[in-house]
Amino acid sequence: MRARLRHLPLALGCFAVVLAVLLPAFVYPRLARLPADPRQTQVLTARGATVLVPDTSAAAGARVVENAQVRVTTYAAGAPGELAYDGSVVWQLATTTRVEGFGVVDARVETVSLDPRTAEPTNCCGDALVTDVANPNGTRVHHRGHTAWPFDVRKRAYQVWDVQLNRAATAAFIGEEEREGIRTYRFEAVTPMERTGTRELPGALFGVFRPSVDAAAEYQDVRTYWVEPATGAVVALRDRVRQRFRYGDTVVPAMEADLESAPLDPAVRTQVERGALLLPWLRGRGSLFLLLDALLALAFWGRRALLRRQPPAGGVAAEAARATAAALRPARRPKKEASPSWVPDAYPRPSTAMFDAQAPAAYTPGTGAPSALSTRPSTSTRRPPQLKPE
Repeated sequence: MRARLRHLPLALGCFAVVLAVLLPAFVYPRLARLPADPRQTQVLTARGATVLVPDTSAAAGARVVENAQVRVTTYAAGAPGELAYDGSVVWQLATTTRVEGFGVVDARVETVSLDPRTAEPTNCCGDALVTDVANPNGTRVHHRGHTAWPFDVRKRAYQVWDVQLNRAATAAFIGEEEREGIRTYRFEAVTPMERTGTRELPGALFGVFRPSVDAAAEYQDVRTYWVEPATGAVVALRDRVRQRFRYGDTVVPAMEADLESAPLDPAVRTQVERGALLLPWLRGRGSLFLLLDALLALAFWGRRALLRRQPPAGGVAAEAARATAAALRPARRPKKEASPSWVPDAYPRPSTAMFDAQAPAAYTPGTGAPSALSTRPSTSTRRPPQLKPE
């Protein structure tokens, strides 16, 4: 048993090395993946916004409303009926914009295919944007930049997808901040006012006597993300959007709002906190501690092995002196004791005293000259007489 325990540090060190390799190479890649069907909702709200809303009572069929309450809801789910290739996940992002008192003023459904490990768009599986119920298939879109943030976010700039621009914008790293008790990285994507296309609108909206005009669409945005770095979860989002239509010298605002995200759902918050605690250990931090433990265990085992092989303290002379002293020391012999199975005789053994008392002639013969009759040459003694004591 002692010989087996002697190699226990070696076994523990080897096990720690194997586990240190498996955690980042096998366990982490299987946990740090985008889900095929996230089923998550993100809500942005704004007060005091200015919005262009449809109004059948107005001459232009629409009018600008000020101090409005706006609610933008985006629901992410797996795309039904879409076949993913090369391990990609296919999501549908359904976004609606509601204005209090006027209902839904804008809606769109965006299909995006993503690499589940890197969150990069793969554009493999019917990426499209639907903005009109009359065209359910929508228009093809080639995504560039992150629609979802990746795992293990670093302190650097990222390219993030902006559906209004139909291209990616640069989100620069600003710093670290704590939001809702969670350590986050803050990123900011700034888009200056630029033209994004044209849109056919009623001429009366711009004060001209024409049924419709092609107005230029202009867009400006400052979007701030607070991202938990281990999971890539967006803890908070702020979007200062400015959209307007221009025809000639007339400008009509489409939306001017400072949107803020709602607090995290308790279930989502718990999931983010667990991922923030577990994923860094699986990615590499735990492997470092395991390798350190393995080195300590192997060093302890190696030291014990070297001590067993080294000669005793004092060298050869001391060993010889100890051997001489052991040789001169008297040997310890085992004490002879009767065996428990030994039983004494039931009758007394004959003794010399018994023979002296009962047969003196046999044991004390005379010392004189023998007679001639008892020493005849024809007589020889073959064996001594047998005596039977009584």
